[in-house]
Amino acid sequence: MRRWMILTIMAMIVLFGSGVVQASSQKTVNTQLSQELVDHQAYADNDPANYGYAKYIRRISDKGNGRIAVQVTRNFCRLSDNDKTNVMNQVQVLARMVLVENHRINKHQAARGLDATIRYQKQVVGQSRPDDHYHYRW
Repeated sequence: MRRWMILTIMAMIVLFGSGVVQASSQKTVNTQLSQELVDHQAYADNDPANYGYAKYIRRISDKGNGRIAVQVTRNFCRLSDNDKTNVMNQVQVLARMVLVENHRINKHQAARGLDATIRYQKQVVGQSRPDDHYHYRW
């Protein structure tokens, strides 16, 4: 009886998978983030309402544990705080999508937002707030 149960469980695992999903590597995720950003930058001229934010972003990098680093352009630094927040919230949407898709974060973590550090060149110009990742300190 025990042998039959073990064989049944093994067959179910083979048929339905173990339920364990392997997360993509950080390098793979960063490559996908770069490609998605390039695509959004290409769409920005034709659809600025949805993709215009991408013109202010140089790079988005996954740093692990729900953290991202965002390199911005000089023009980003000239935006109002409200416009900077709008740009970063769109960056969050893109980064969350890629991180969830690659099993780097789960949907619950995505809903809380990502801990973002925003830099222009080497200077930190913004940081998401620890208690609310959708609001930033500029």
